[in-house]
This record gives sequence, structure tokens and C-alpha cells, in this order.
Amino acid sequence: MSGLANPAMINWLSTIGISIGIALAGSVLLTAWIGWELGLSPEGKMWAFILGFAVLGGLVVGATAHDRHWGDKFVYYGLLATIVILVYFVPTAAAAATSHLSEQAIFILNLFFGWTLIGWLVALVWAVSPARAEQQPTYRITPFGAVPARPPAGSRR
Repeated sequence: MSGLANPAMINWLSTIGISIGIALAGSVLLTAWIGWELGLSPEGKMWAFILGFAVLGGLVVGATAHDRHWGDKFVYYGLLATIVILVYFVPTAAAAATSHLSEQAIFILNLFFGWTLIGWLVALVWAVSPARAEQQPTYRITPFGAVPARPPAGSRR
């Protein structure tokens, strides 16, 4: 318990907490602005958030490192934080790559509970698991509107 009472540990934890908070707030604002300016789809907004959080998280964490030249801070801390954040969202990337029906739910699970190893693994397993037959939609969206997902039984293609 003496480790948490150490002023240096409290300073480090508060700095990391503030850095992550700044990166999250900046990512949300950046995503809202980019989504509005470009008219992004919800999936596009999700990717804008993930990439913005990775870059801003890396920059903010790199800026909090002390006693190093700024180039060293960026390489050692900034890039490391960016890579860690991108690996953190691998389950979301897997869900997006397979066009999973629960892609947004997987993103929310990954965002809030991915920091626990169990939450990250659950999100990853969910992302790579195929949808059950009763979950698959009976229609698909096209530029011309909703059409049946499968052709009628008697039709030829």
C-alpha cells in the first residue's frame, strides 16, 4: 500500500489519467467535427475515433515523459502508445473486416472493457464468431433500397 502513497506514483498515475482523458475528449471532438464535415457513416466515425485516439494518445503520453529529448519521447512513448491503442482495438477491426452484425456492440465492449484481458478476449471471440442463422437479416441494403438477402426458392440466377 506504500507504493500508492508515494507522491511520485500519485503524480505518474494522475498524469496518465489526465493524458488519457485529454486524448479521449480530443478524439470525441475530432470525430464529431470530421463526421459532420465529411458526412461519415457510423462505421467511418468509429474508425475516425479509433485512429484519432491512437494518435492523440501517443502524442499526449509522449509529451508527459520527462528527462528526455522530444524526439526520444516521441519514439519511445508516443509510438509505443499508438501501437498499444491500435492493438487494443483489434477485436473492433476484426468485426469491421467481417461486417459483423454486432459491430457497434463489439466496439462498445472493446472500448469500455477491453482494458481487462477477459473483456478484450470476449470481444475478439465475438468478433470472429459467425452469426447464427436466426440473427442473419432476411434483407440486405443496396443503393436501390432493401432487397431480399437470398433469392426466392423458385427463381433462377
